[in-house]
Amino acid sequence: MKKKILRASIILGLFGAALVLLVLSSCVVSAAASTQTAASSNGEVVIANFNVPVDPGSSTFMSRVVSTAQSQNAAAIVIEMNTPGGYLSDMLTIINSITDANASGIPTYTFIVPDGLGASAGSYIAMATNSIIMGPGSEIGPSTPIVEGGTALEQNHTEDAMIDLMESLATDWGRNVTAVFNMVYADQAFSTDQAVEYNVVNGNATSLSDAIGIWGLSGNPQVTLSENIYEQLLSALSNTILDGVLFLIGIVAVVIDFFHPTILLTVLGVIAIVAGLVGAEVVGASLLGIIILVVAAALIIAELKLGHGFALAGGVVLGAVGIYLLSFNIQYSPSPVNDFQLLSLLCLWSSGFWLPHTSDG
Repeated sequence: MKKKILRASIILGLFGAALVLLVLSSCVVSAAASTQTAASSNGEVVIANFNVPVDPGSSTFMSRVVSTAQSQNAAAIVIEMNTPGGYLSDMLTIINSITDANASGIPTYTFIVPDGLGASAGSYIAMATNSIIMGPGSEIGPSTPIVEGGTALEQNHTEDAMIDLMESLATDWGRNVTAVFNMVYADQAFSTDQAVEYNVVNGNATSLSDAIGIWGLSGNPQVTLSENIYEQLLSALSNTILDGVLFLIGIVAVVIDFFHPTILLTVLGVIAIVAGLVGAEVVGASLLGIIILVVAAALIIAELKLGHGFALAGGVVLGAVGIYLLSFNIQYSPSPVNDFQLLSLLCLWSSGFWLPHTSDG
């Protein structure tokens, strides 16, 4: 009997000790959580200088902004926005980064700078943030997506998906769903006063510092981040026109080096070719455009044997078509593709420059 009582006493004692340890550990966790919250409220405000298009460079940049804010236990992220829009895929990546920031307890705000744009893909990014404040003379929207070279069905499917996304983002932050529907469906944009009146945004301010004051962050230290060299390079190479031009210039440079041997032209030509191909891969350029560029390159190289200039001219003109087609089936908001006539003029100038010149004299 005494042994049973002793055993029961030991069990009760162990249970009591475990209960005490559990309570103490809960207190420690609660204290740590409150300390973390206090540190966060007094932490840095990470300001992202988003005076850039929406592309692989800026999506990589925003991922770095969020990572920096999380590592610094920042009080908030502020997107200082002036963007014409860009690629839908990178827009979605940025929205996911904003969602990650909020999930870690870091609110994200957007300030569209005076006379600036939160257009197209930028309007979705702004709509994903906790609060939007616009400067005087700024504009938000329009937000209609474009599937370059796509069918009517592809365009409609993309537009429907973007309407759902925009309405969902507006609902999350208590904004006017009807107004944002019109931004996507009717290609409508709102000025600062209109956006405030229709509850598309949360307010207006004359400067970034005023907006930060409205968000209650004036007393917090601030750090401003901009795209680094790598991110700027990604942005540059995400332009399909530049990718195609680099590819053609590289081929032409290598061909010229056979006529006037200098190792420098070949090296520069190879670098240009590689850069163009890497850029096309980054944005998922149209396979048809790449194939036509390869055919154009073959014509240009054939000039080495033919020597009369017609293959070179044909290759450059065909290359213009390839450059134009590189952007097909890429989703933009809006499309950053330049006028095809500019490409034609560029190619005519190039072929006229490199073709052999004759003289009546």
